[in-house]
Amino acid sequence: MVSLSSKDWMQLSRLWMEIARHPLADLDGAVADTLETLCPLVGADMAVLILNRRLREFPADDPLSGWRPIHMSVHGSALADLKDRAQSWLAQPPEILADGLAGAATAASGQTLVRRARDLMDEEAYRKTRGYAHAAALGVTAELVAQRPVAVNLEVCFVFYRTAGRFSDRDVALARAALDGLEPLCEHYVRSLGLLPGMTRLSPRERETLSYLLQGLPEKVVSDRLGLAESTTHQYVVAVYRKLGVSSRAELMSLWLSSSAAARQGDGSGPDV
Repeated sequence: MVSLSSKDWMQLSRLWMEIARHPLADLDGAVADTLETLCPLVGADMAVLILNRRLREFPADDPLSGWRPIHMSVHGSALADLKDRAQSWLAQPPEILADGLAGAATAASGQTLVRRARDLMDEEAYRKTRGYAHAAALGVTAELVAQRPVAVNLEVCFVFYRTAGRFSDRDVALARAALDGLEPLCEHYVRSLGLLPGMTRLSPRERETLSYLLQGLPEKVVSDRLGLAESTTHQYVVAVYRKLGVSSRAELMSLWLSSSAAARQGDGSGPDV
């Protein structure tokens, strides 16, 4: 087990403090900033944040044991290409997704895991998979997977990519330590999508409305920002409250500031993919 230096812990502390100071209303920005900071910290050139959820019902022979990717955020120098390829890959049927790291990581789904590709499966076998061919097309030479549950049957997965060399034991240790401090961000991000237990997934317009509500803006100002009539905006506000299981702005803010332990209650099933 690699021991992190005081400098490493200072960098991690700085990351966690920056996340804590980030406005709750801009969780997309917080995630983007986190990926941008984490990449150089763990020696990565690119990263993808994937939300995985397990289906309520699935065949016994399902190659991913019912787990499916449902949302993604990316960061990297080859951003456009990475995003297009990641979206294309995640849209593949489960039998194809299972032919690579996703299949190997499924065995550990639902628990905290930080592993390099070569630790998840035999390197020679991995080079023969469709997942490896997909990554190699981006010039990737090494991959690091860091995943943790945010509720039962719901998890956040960070996948880091290097385009030269490999991830070291220190990189793995840093990613593992960073993951422990990212729990509040992961919970809030998943909640902002309406994916926690008892919630219904929010539409893009509803997420935009939620962002303005969390800034404390009156509905009239929100309607101006959205470019919609106040009556239409109110319908979006009501929809956000209903989908998140609250009935007022006060309850919404209380929900956002509640303990992260609440995220682990319930079955995390939410709406099916």
